Amino acid sequence: MKKILVCIFIALAVPAAHAGLSVGLIQAARKKVDTVNGKVVRNHTADSPPPPSADTQAPAIPANLTAVAVSSSQIDLAWTASSDNVGVTGYKIYRNGGVSPIAAPAATTYNDASLGAETAYYYKVSACDLAGNCSAQSTAAVATPPLGISFPLVGTSVMPGLGITQLVFSVQHLQALHSPIVRFSENWKYRETSAGVWNWDPLDQRINAFYNAGIKIMLTIEAFGPTWRCGTSNARTCVFNDLDVFKSYITALVLRYPGKIAKIQFGSEVYTSYWYVGTDSEFIQSANAFYTAVKAAAPALPVVLAGMPTGVPQVYAVCTQGKTYIPTRRSNGALIAEADLPAFCAEALQQSVLSRTAAIVSGASYDIIDVHLYDNVESWPDLRDTLDAMAPGIPVLASEVGGPNKLYESQTDAFHAEKVDAFLRMLPALRLTEAYYFQLVEYDPALNMDHEKSGLLRFSDYSVKPAYTEVQSHNVGAQP
Repeated sequence: MKKILVCIFIALAVPAAHAGLSVGLIQAARKKVDTVNGKVVRNHTADSPPPPSADTQAPAIPANLTAVAVSSSQIDLAWTASSDNVGVTGYKIYRNGGVSPIAAPAATTYNDASLGAETAYYYKVSACDLAGNCSAQSTAAVATPPLGISFPLVGTSVMPGLGITQLVFSVQHLQALHSPIVRFSENWKYRETSAGVWNWDPLDQRINAFYNAGIKIMLTIEAFGPTWRCGTSNARTCVFNDLDVFKSYITALVLRYPGKIAKIQFGSEVYTSYWYVGTDSEFIQSANAFYTAVKAAAPALPVVLAGMPTGVPQVYAVCTQGKTYIPTRRSNGALIAEADLPAFCAEALQQSVLSRTAAIVSGASYDIIDVHLYDNVESWPDLRDTLDAMAPGIPVLASEVGGPNKLYESQTDAFHAEKVDAFLRMLPALRLTEAYYFQLVEYDPALNMDHEKSGLLRFSDYSVKPAYTEVQSHNVGAQP
């Protein structure tokens, strides 16, 4: 009986003649199988430790996310590595609020290339571990653009005591500020000096000076022209009497500077009759003629809608969106009590601004919205959101930012520097494709301008103010 039992045992335990049978017998005897819901998840020997419990802890949220625009088509991201109870295996990157990640790198850097030049981008990152646990998304990082200069001195006359022209002076300061973009204006009345007689030389000098210095140009074409090309007019603007002739001027201008103008704009702050003497319809007709001429001559050249003064999106936000917490002032600087805002919104001027703006935004052709931002820095994100409501999906730039306002703010250099620093800190939240500081040199005090001290250089002797260094430092940090 014992022999039979031994034979049966050997037959079951040694199914084939393999080398190392004795070792195999020992391992087989000690082998165990773990299952979860009937599925094999791990084999282990009897003397090995049991499997760990399932990992359900997500990694820490990534910190210190930065986004740097290294070119018009690439943004480089970097962040601090996250910690995890087991170990982080990778990250997920989300762009512009998207639900699905655009990339899942293992490293703490990523270069987002092939981007559109006229789009603002922001990013969030989450960290993931081997078990598939992912953290919440990080705080958003916006690719902060360097600050350009709006309306520097561009005259060709020699500056007293400096021995250089205004144009050379401005190019040198934009280079010192590391400002890669500039905005200045062009006026038809100075180009066509008499009917059919053209003087392009001053504009040639301006375009070539900035272009040769590697500074990209946004050219604002004023809504003005020679007297014989104007119908209704005031001291600042006019209604063109022949849009075909106007289109010929724009065509000639664009074709004269191929590749040298980065953006082009028609009109500025035309949302009241002070800055455009014609009707809404007349401006729209001129703007659309302008757009047609530009695109026929240079299809890829972006066209910017006439800049909105701060008060336009502010009136829209307060009077149509109920954002009555935004500080609102009269033109004399007087603050309007919140209880008085309904009466303010009902006034003819505000109603006219709302009506004119709605007509222009919906009726004109353009690629980019432009806003001028002054004074109440804390309100700027609300105004930026308002622009999204006014023109959904359209990129936004700010061709003028500045302050302080002498009607109700300090005019000291120290306060000016604080204002500039506050704006620069606010810039990432505004989702702008570009921003230009207004302006390089202070206004002449004799002009009695509200933003007289906004300049980075003193009017009296062109010396550098503390705010100059703020812009310079920002631009150095915003570039690779």
